[in-house]
Amino acid sequence: MFSKIRKLLEHKAMKSLVIMGLRGGTMVAKFVLSIFLARYLGLEDLGLYGLLVAGVSVCPVFLKIGLRNIIEREAVGQDIVSLTKNLMHYYVLICSMLVLIILILKAIVFPLIGSTFVPGELFWLVVLLVIGESFIVDLFFLLIIMHKPIVGNILLFLQTALWILLYIPLAFLNQEMQSITSVMIFWLAGNVLSFVFGWKYFWRNLPWSKCIVLGISKDWYASRWRSCKGFYLNDIANAGLQNIDRYLVRIFLGLEITGVYVLFWQMANAVYVLATTGIIQINRPYLIRAWKDENFDRFYFLIKKNFIDTVLVMVSLGILVSIIAPFVLNIVNRPMVYGYMYILWILLLAILFKGGSDMLGHALLAQYRDKILFRSALIHLIITVLLMLVGINLYDIKGFVVSIVISNLCLWVFRLYVMRKYRNV
Repeated sequence: MFSKIRKLLEHKAMKSLVIMGLRGGTMVAKFVLSIFLARYLGLEDLGLYGLLVAGVSVCPVFLKIGLRNIIEREAVGQDIVSLTKNLMHYYVLICSMLVLIILILKAIVFPLIGSTFVPGELFWLVVLLVIGESFIVDLFFLLIIMHKPIVGNILLFLQTALWILLYIPLAFLNQEMQSITSVMIFWLAGNVLSFVFGWKYFWRNLPWSKCIVLGISKDWYASRWRSCKGFYLNDIANAGLQNIDRYLVRIFLGLEITGVYVLFWQMANAVYVLATTGIIQINRPYLIRAWKDENFDRFYFLIKKNFIDTVLVMVSLGILVSIIAPFVLNIVNRPMVYGYMYILWILLLAILFKGGSDMLGHALLAQYRDKILFRSALIHLIITVLLMLVGINLYDIKGFVVSIVISNLCLWVFRLYVMRKYRNV
């Protein structure tokens, strides 16, 4: 029976359905949490939660100096000892950078601006969440590259969704748990559970003893430094793009409007995550393999097919989300949000272009066009921030979300131009 199930799960279409089911469950859990926070804690606390989520997502990027992408690309077809050696050097770097960044945050950044975005009593909870995010998300992407997307998404489900399913009913029963601190504690518990799963399934099975005997090599870092510099700046640019929006809304329009924006952003982001994880990410290793094998016809076939599938899924899910959104707002029971429904529609258009540009970004990564990937991300960050500042100052939140559409469209057009110009080169 188990062998039949295993064979069934090996089918590509079935993998996509299972993955979309896991990610769909995750997005539903996150969305229900947003509704819960908006209704019972208020829009300001929802806005604060959005800022904390953004901070926990951004901080790990500064730890990794772009090495994760190199390790993932090398992992395709790599033997287990070489992979373990790469991971050992990588984790040593992460732990060293983590200590440095904690000291900088605690001694310099947090005393100056930290209380604006992170209450002091939550600082160490945020630090522990950043540690969990660093290791678990890296393992998720590595499992995807190693053609184990279902296991990777189970790992992510344990980290990001299961704790929500436990927290919400408990918070209904005990009103004292209806606080951001309680949310963060349950979130941390989800990270611990996910880490244990990752250890039992993956980390403990690696030949660490063989690699530890060989020791840490300076040459390993030196040989990858030139390549990882571009990835590092690219990752920082992408992380900034994905999270700076909530901070700008907080600065210019206040915490309550930030909560409104986060509520609609969660709806649009659910569409984006389902489409990218079920289609784009699962095909990433196939793109890398096709380019390495110089099978250009298959490489461009995959790009075209992924694009069509992504558009169809995003449009279908976008229509569904637009239909159920009014019912969701009734549950939230915050009258002011009804006047901001247009935020959802504009963000749905923005994520359509983002999905297209991300797909081309994976293709550029497979082609080793690291400089183009970095430059496009950096230029996109600069253009996006400028457009956001202009839009939010001229037309408040409406101009802000329109600026996201324009910037995502520009990036998609640029990357499409690059792919056509350097075809098979």
